[in-house]
Formats: sequence, C-alpha cells, structure tokens
Amino acid sequence: MALLGQGRTTGLVLDSGEGVTHTIPIFDGYGLSHCINRIDVAGREINTLLAKFLAIEGHSLTKTKDQQYIRDMKEKHCYVALDPSTEVAEEVRYRLPDGREITLGDERWKAPEALFKPSMVGIEAESCAGVASMVWDSVSRCEIDLRR
Repeated sequence: MALLGQGRTTGLVLDSGEGVTHTIPIFDGYGLSHCINRIDVAGREINTLLAKFLAIEGHSLTKTKDQQYIRDMKEKHCYVALDPSTEVAEEVRYRLPDGREITLGDERWKAPEALFKPSMVGIEAESCAGVASMVWDSVSRCEIDLRR
C-alpha cells in the first residue's frame, strides 16, 4: 500500500511500527517473501531510549501516562541524522500538560539511531543488523534482473 500511495508498484518498503521493522521488496505489486527482513527494533525501543536520554537530563517520565508524551515527542520532534558524527540538533521545547517544559536537543536524533545500531537497545549487532544493512540485504537477495 505504501508504494501504491506513491503511484508505484515496484520498490522497497521500510515499514517500522511499534514493535517490529521490516524491509519488503515489492515487484509489480507483489511482495518478494524470500527477500523480506525483520528486526525487533521499532517505535517502542525508540520511546524507551528517548525516555532514558531525558532521565539523564533530569526529566523523570516513568508513569504510564508519561508514555504518551514520550511518543508524542518522538513523533513531532525526532528525526534521523544524515551524519551522526557531525549532527548538532536545534533545540526545541516540549510543554507537558502540567506546565513543565522539556528542552529536546541531541536526543532528537540519538534515539532513532537505534534503528541503525540495535546494540543501543541491547540487541547484539551480530544477531540483528540495523535498517541500512537490512535494506542492502533485501535488495541483494532479489534476482538481479528485478533490481532497477
């Protein structure tokens, strides 16, 4: 559906939900099941990592209701850095319903890095590659004449 929404029937879909991320090669509207990859790093792990980074900065968001605020921060302010070695995030402020204000800086891009470095959330790199490796592997497993 993601490709069809873009008017395409062939491509690679990177689908990241709450608990799982998949790379799915699609050719002429059909998923190539033998080329699909999966990683158990997704939105939930990014939320957890963002909460840890915020705790280091002195913001304790451990209650159940706080999880929706962390998710909202992630969805509104987190992003993937093009070059993490040189990235410096512009600070943004997030106001909680109780009036407290949280300043988000580098954690905006550091939390999503777990998608590329699963070891950040305790998953060994040997057993679980990041999304960049997953994309490469999915494309590499496609028949050569399908890679266009």
